[in-house]
Amino acid sequence: MAQRQTNFLDAGVTFGATFLADHAGQFMQDGRLALTELVANAYDAGASSVRITWPSETGEEFSIEDDGTGMTAEEFSARWRKLGYNRQIEQGKFAEFPPNRKQHKKNRVAFGQSGKGRHGAFCFADSYHIETWKDGWSLAVEVKLTNGGREPFEFSEPIKKKKPGHGTRITAVIRRNRVDAESLATAIGSKFLVDPEFSIIFNGSALALLDLDTVNS
Repeated sequence: MAQRQTNFLDAGVTFGATFLADHAGQFMQDGRLALTELVANAYDAGASSVRITWPSETGEEFSIEDDGTGMTAEEFSARWRKLGYNRQIEQGKFAEFPPNRKQHKKNRVAFGQSGKGRHGAFCFADSYHIETWKDGWSLAVEVKLTNGGREPFEFSEPIKKKKPGHGTRITAVIRRNRVDAESLATAIGSKFLVDPEFSIIFNGSALALLDLDTVNS
């Protein structure tokens, strides 16, 4: 019996090795813009504060952690796996606040639109670690660029455990595109510190709007 020949259309769509860099553009090339977008994700998650640890040398780890609403495993899968994620259609144009933060204003307009900013950590490394927690459980995975093929990035086996509170933390060892701490703090602070309900702790110190070079210049 003759074997059925595989129709080349059955193979589906594949991705080139540079697809994600082309798709995300400056979010994976400009260190200031990349970290600003990661802060924007925290802002859009209704965080009241975000803590950033930024190293002085390439080869060291950076981290960004917020106290925003976090994500369930289902929400993470729906948002992080989807290319061309439209935040306004999926979540609306306003930030989503944790349930215990009712005192905050509810008309905080979200920065995110295309979903490309979540790839900002790839600006600094080919892989990063993310932990997000909500509703008593946390989810932790490593996200890694591929060399192309069936998907432009892949996920490690998720680790789930009980954890109170809510928030998200991203860490990575910086391999490229490290920018100096002063200019990075200025770029981030000048964009977000106009909202008094949102604070940024940068390398252990709270950023103040009047201390930024862009304000004093």
